[in-house]
Amino acid sequence: MEIALKQEPSPYDSHPSPMDRFRWTRPLRATGRPSLEDGEESWTLFRDRETLERKLTETLRVQLLLQGVEIH
Repeated sequence: MEIALKQEPSPYDSHPSPMDRFRWTRPLRATGRPSLEDGEESWTLFRDRETLERKLTETLRVQLLLQGVEIH
């Protein structure tokens, strides 16, 4: 398991290495204790969900159209 944790990511990995993730979260100094916000949807992190969803949907439509797939 330790080998997997210390392995460098390849260009094909979709996520950072575990060691990078650990290093990036240390400054957050999370307590690990449950919070009242733990049950909230991730959308609560964004100010304007509807606008963001529209932008993401349009970006996806354009990318798919470039590949010959059209979504109305």
